[in-house]
Amino acid sequence: MEEEKTLKKITILLIALMVLSLGFLSGCNEQDEKNSFIGAWLMKIPENPDLEIILTFFTNGSVKREITLVVTRLIKTEWSNYEIKNDEICGLPQFDYNQTCLYYEFSNSNNILNLTAVETNYLYVYEKI
Repeated sequence: MEEEKTLKKITILLIALMVLSLGFLSGCNEQDEKNSFIGAWLMKIPENPDLEIILTFFTNGSVKREITLVVTRLIKTEWSNYEIKNDEICGLPQFDYNQTCLYYEFSNSNNILNLTAVETNYLYVYEKI
């Protein structure tokens, strides 16, 4: 009888530890994803080679978007805070008619960032710089 109670307590303890470890591991994966964004990303627009757009992600959750006309070095800078959730990045400076969230995907050893507008399916391709 006493052995059954002890075995039951050990089983409950093991289940609790498994649940805690799964929660910890899922948090690590989310942090790894966020770390993949950190740094500067350049998008060149083939239709307009004089225009460059740079997104710079910071560890504090902020992002800066610089739109530069290469010839004149005219720069427009916008800041916002971003959040990663459900395989989407949300809160970037205005994309695609007030689009607030975009699907993201990394490729080429995390040196290419593909952002796809959720509603229009338009693809933005950035290269790490």
